[in-house]
Amino acid sequence: SINTLSESELRVFRKDIGMIFQNFNLLSQKNVYDNIKLSLVVAGEKKDFIDKKVKELASLVGLSSKLKSYPKTLSGGEMQRVAIARAIANNPKYLLCDEVTSALDKKTSYEILDLLKRINELYKVTIIFVSHDLDSIKYICDEVVVMEAGRIIEKNTTLELFMRPQTKLAKQLINKKIFDLSKNQN
Repeated sequence: SINTLSESELRVFRKDIGMIFQNFNLLSQKNVYDNIKLSLVVAGEKKDFIDKKVKELASLVGLSSKLKSYPKTLSGGEMQRVAIARAIANNPKYLLCDEVTSALDKKTSYEILDLLKRINELYKVTIIFVSHDLDSIKYICDEVVVMEAGRIIEKNTTLELFMRPQTKLAKQLINKKIFDLSKNQN
């Protein structure tokens, strides 16, 4: 529980968290290289290490050819890839993904989800994936927590939650998804 940590303990704990937002949060006046580099500079890393790490991360997210590009010239998926590279630059233990696919088309969303899966495997980072998109949740999550009014009301494996939801809200979400799927079959 982080609620019991002191301010100094919380500052240390935050260093273990990478954050990816739905609206990318890139600095428009900085190119891809400098956006990725930012968290490494703040962490006090040395110039040679920063250069190597930025290039490694750009390659991982498929943006090696875009290092000098500015956010306004990038697609939504490319901007999200920059945000992902920046979020994992300092090797966090936890990667908090807040609606990271909501601003993207389906194809790009699944590319981002595949990238997150690869990052999870490579870096052994715990991904906390916040989303209302049940397809994305089924695709990427091992466990699911359903929240209502800021409280956890159900926690289970993804398969169990979708097969046997326990709470009224989870049942509504699952049933709505099944109904939406059957509607699209016509």
